[in-house]
Amino acid sequence: MSSTAPAPRPDIPLPGMWSSPLPRRGDGTGFTPPDPDAPGALAALHAEHPGRRTECLAIAGTDPELAAADPDSPLGAAVTAHIQHEAGDHRFSAQLLAVLADAWLAAHGPVFAAEAAAALFGLRDVFDHRTPQGAPAAVAWRDEHGLADRYALQLRLATLYRVREALAVAPAEAYDEATTVLAGMLDRSVQVRVAATLMHPGEPDWAAPVIDQQTTAVYPDHTLGALLAACPGGVDRLADLKINLRAYLLDPGRRLLPTIIARGGAPEIITRLRDTDAPAFLVLLAYLPDDAAFVALRNRAAERELREPLRLAADLRPERAVRLFAEGAGRRLGEDLLRWHVTLHPDAAAAVAPTLTGDAATRVTALLDEIGTRTDATTVPDLTGDLPDKPPVIPDWMHDGVLPPLLRDGAGALPDAHVPALLTACALGRTAEVAAAFDPADFTRYAWDVFFRWYYLGGTAKENWTLGMLAALGDDDTIRRLTPTILAWPGEAGHARAVAGLDVLATIGTETALMALNRIAQRSTFKGLKNAARQKMDAVAAGLGLDGDQLADRLVPDVGLDPAGRLALDYGPRTFTVGFDETLTPYVTDAAGKRLKALPKPGAKDDPVAAPAAQKRFTELKKEVRGIAGDLVARLERDMINERRISGAELRAHYVTHPLVRHLAGRLVWGVYEDGRLTGAIRIAEDGSIAGAADETVTLDDDARVGVAHPIHLDEKLAAGFGEVFADYEILQPFPQLAREVYRLTDAEAGGRALARMAGRGAPDGRLIALERRGWLRDAPQDAGIINAIGRALPGGGQISAELDPGMSYYEPGGHQTLRRVELYGPVARLGELNPLLVSEVIRDLTIATADG
Repeated sequence: MSSTAPAPRPDIPLPGMWSSPLPRRGDGTGFTPPDPDAPGALAALHAEHPGRRTECLAIAGTDPELAAADPDSPLGAAVTAHIQHEAGDHRFSAQLLAVLADAWLAAHGPVFAAEAAAALFGLRDVFDHRTPQGAPAAVAWRDEHGLADRYALQLRLATLYRVREALAVAPAEAYDEATTVLAGMLDRSVQVRVAATLMHPGEPDWAAPVIDQQTTAVYPDHTLGALLAACPGGVDRLADLKINLRAYLLDPGRRLLPTIIARGGAPEIITRLRDTDAPAFLVLLAYLPDDAAFVALRNRAAERELREPLRLAADLRPERAVRLFAEGAGRRLGEDLLRWHVTLHPDAAAAVAPTLTGDAATRVTALLDEIGTRTDATTVPDLTGDLPDKPPVIPDWMHDGVLPPLLRDGAGALPDAHVPALLTACALGRTAEVAAAFDPADFTRYAWDVFFRWYYLGGTAKENWTLGMLAALGDDDTIRRLTPTILAWPGEAGHARAVAGLDVLATIGTETALMALNRIAQRSTFKGLKNAARQKMDAVAAGLGLDGDQLADRLVPDVGLDPAGRLALDYGPRTFTVGFDETLTPYVTDAAGKRLKALPKPGAKDDPVAAPAAQKRFTELKKEVRGIAGDLVARLERDMINERRISGAELRAHYVTHPLVRHLAGRLVWGVYEDGRLTGAIRIAEDGSIAGAADETVTLDDDARVGVAHPIHLDEKLAAGFGEVFADYEILQPFPQLAREVYRLTDAEAGGRALARMAGRGAPDGRLIALERRGWLRDAPQDAGIINAIGRALPGGGQISAELDPGMSYYEPGGHQTLRRVELYGPVARLGELNPLLVSEVIRDLTIATADG
């Protein structure tokens, strides 16, 4: 990935929520003189608590120097401001914030204001444990630890910034005097030293000792670290400084972070911001010129909170976005973002294209070629038809950045002026009708582009007719793009959209669409979507006279492999063959059958079209099989736990002869059952025959009932026999089966409802959340988003529930839980009445989750 050196300052002004950097001596040309009415306003505010100053300074514990300070001196003015601020409410704080610095500057000048502002930063209240709430407190200098609270810190920082602006343009004599005064205050405290450093526009290296302390402290002050990062020398120590980024959101005017960035601290700041979810930080990333800022947004492009900042970053610097979108493309979302951006900014793409190389250049050039070859058609079909009195409103953003579709027979593209009519027809449910006038493949692509604009820009339910466009015209590529979007929608408060997406898949109805439905039914981490997908699958299966699992068996793709499980790749003068071993790891052989370490890259003598296409097919094949393998392994293990049974004929048709499934099925022991009891056990041999525990050939009737055998049903002799066979053939099982732990209830547990052995065991949140893949679900969050239990539903009703202590945070999981109790709830009276296989799996799940606790 290419990168650019960080600019001294962003070449585009930062948004209003982030102000300009703190001025340096000589660059404060925009200074606004202090308000001449500020001293009177400050006096009026002080008059609201006339006796508070005297009362506080008389309390035992007040520093004698502060008590004796002349109210008209800089120190006395700081003491008064501190006491009045602590006595006031939020309204008073806001009013004081608005006038304090200007009052000191207008009445006394920058030298007085600088000394008072530095002193104010170092003052604190001293509370006795007997002091009633709201009563006056003693005043003292701060010790080496701690800063003012949120509202007091805002007042102090705003005062420093205003005084610094004044010192940046002050006459030389006043500037020199202020420098001397501030230098004389450096020994007061850490806080005063930091305040003096931040206030001085000449930026002396006064904060270095405090930076050294902060970077080596065992218990650093993270807010102090945020201030030190903006001091001279702080940028060079950013990697070592402990910084609370949230402090920058409390910064009045938000000037500290822009100051750090202007001094070259952008790379480290971007590193710290790239995982943030705070909107203000995300917008800041959008404005920064560094490539790393854009990449941080681009790499999280699928997250809803990142979409608007990424779009903003792309629009602010379109040429950079072309380059980095092109370099990061490859995944479907990346391709969509690149297409959208190049369509919006073709001139920027044309300017950048000559500088790109490799795949990035190919992608951008192909899009520019597509744009360049689209000319408006001279004859346009009637797209309006009969419109209702109030036709749907089509927002402009629905077609900005979307190439108008091509008409049939090379007649050209639909002119832009006619696009609203086309979208109106689609919004009225006439997609299939109007699509007949357009090139089918191009209109399918167009439908996706329109949908993508709606989905990615956060369109409302008024425009969900874009899903209808996909249902009417979607192809296999549409399905592959839509499926991850459906899976993500419930996490974006889009359950209704996700269910509508399931309807799109069911309407398309191809084998690929049904496979996608099945994948969602198996993989979704959202209970509502999982159940909706299963219901949709069951409905489709019922129409075919099958159950959902039987339909899933028939939907495992063969990915183009021949019956022997191989695929030929044609390079022109050279050919290669891809196969898969028992772990579904791909391997490549040449024309002579010699196994190669990897698929060779296309060479100069290979066909320039066929060879790259074959290499791309291999890359896609590996990814596709990896996903299929993950789903298959999970499904076979689930079938074992759920005691699913199929016929011998189904085993042969969908497991023994399938070019992919047979590899995984052959690494398992299958049980033969009669009336629910195990009567024998078999395995699928390498040649597709059925073998027993002694590796003898076994005849399996078509109507026999078979299923993946759970070890709780296998006696020691059978398990040992198959174990020896698998060891002899070096067969590794896809998940623990023969070596799977089997747990049985004690007599006490069997007679009761509690799994006593699990009480008191501990587990990190992550392991408990991972149990959701095995059928466990978290309870609904309670107050403050705390989840107090996880549970596993039982087939006959009720559940096994594990109560958590102290409870898992829904918003910030990452803690550690203790299982307070694990208990049976529901109609079953005692644990001993449950299926022993289910009980064993429940105990196994919790034992693995609590392995270290």
